[in-house]
Amino acid sequence: MFDWGRVFRVLVLTLAVLVVPMLAQEAVSFVREWGNMGSGFGEFNALEGIDVTDDGLVLVADTENHRVQLFDTSGIFVDRWGSMGSEPGQFVSPEGIIMGPGGFIYVLDSGNDRVQVFDTNGTFIRSWGQSGEAEGQLSLPIGIAIGPDNNVYISDTLNQRIQVFSLQGDFIRSWGGERGTEPGQFQFPVGLDVDDQGDVYVADNANSRIQKFSAEGQFIVEWGSNCELESGEGCVDDEANGQFSGPFDVASAGDLIYVVDQGNQRIQAFDQEGQFQFKWGNSGAGESQFAFPKGIAVQSDGLIFVADSDNHRIQAFER
Repeated sequence: MFDWGRVFRVLVLTLAVLVVPMLAQEAVSFVREWGNMGSGFGEFNALEGIDVTDDGLVLVADTENHRVQLFDTSGIFVDRWGSMGSEPGQFVSPEGIIMGPGGFIYVLDSGNDRVQVFDTNGTFIRSWGQSGEAEGQLSLPIGIAIGPDNNVYISDTLNQRIQVFSLQGDFIRSWGGERGTEPGQFQFPVGLDVDDQGDVYVADNANSRIQKFSAEGQFIVEWGSNCELESGEGCVDDEANGQFSGPFDVASAGDLIYVVDQGNQRIQAFDQEGQFQFKWGNSGAGESQFAFPKGIAVQSDGLIFVADSDNHRIQAFER
């Protein structure tokens, strides 16, 4: 008697072998890019932080131009403000940016060790933070996120910790603070994001891993290890899925966590427990290629924006 069940199982296995690798490489497609190196409207100098709102406003920390730029999702220039300095509305190498409740824009003025808040017209509202190691003080903050609890989460990078503030800048709590490789320790935490359940994902840069915490800072899980794809050093195989070289940013979108694998010139996507899903990108200046990307943001409709830092441009993708 012919075994149709066996044929079906073989067919399913064959399709899985063929389709899964294809999905891992082709889950996203290039949409558009904009920008080049310079200081004019729509030009960038080593941009890093990026965010996108549901109504289609792209916020950019134009880091070495010491300013903020705004665009629509087609790349059309909307506004800009800022110059180098330490007065309100001035910046020194801003690295993180996010839209908060009420339409207020929170900018990590990293070189001044402070957060500045603006409206969408660039009008200064308030600031907080100063250089130091005490509660509420900062040392080269790089990552910023706002959770469903309406608290502001900041990667206090050189202090090796995460700090949490109210929207008005009142200190709430922190965790970390000790440089190391154990769970809950950091070696230069950089980008971070908060998912819809309030869990916090941190790109632990020099440890080449992602750490996941509760909103209160309780360690949940980690994933990743160091791999330099160009040389093969540390890589478990040629694909090195789930390994990183200096991960720089993370973005939570639905049930996916996107990681900017900066040193390997690619983006990797995972589920919320760190299981690899798909990836894209390699080194270069063409479409879907990167030169040390630093930031990522995902719109609710699935558009993905990447700050392609050393190519001085933004690339947009869809999934």
